[in-house]
Amino acid sequence: AQNIKNTTGGLERDQKLSELDDRADALQAGLKNKYWWKNCKVANMLGLLVRVNVRRYARRQTFMSSCATLVTQGGILMLKHQQDTIVHPQPDPLG
Repeated sequence: AQNIKNTTGGLERDQKLSELDDRADALQAGLKNKYWWKNCKVANMLGLLVRVNVRRYARRQTFMSSCATLVTQGGILMLKHQQDTIVHPQPDPLG
């Protein structure tokens, strides 16, 4: 009778351990999925930040290259803006 009682108790304990193991596996899978989504969100945010900064840098470079530049040639001050050139005579330093 004692052997049957011990065997029954052992089987119940094994069943409880198996259920606990299944719950632990489910919890681990749920956490893995949760953190996978968090990692995706972080990666997307970093990608967006990089894209915004690259566009901002590209626009700045385009803007800087299209700005007007002052050039002096033969005593004449020239304002160059892309393809247009506007000529402004400089004042004569001698008089």
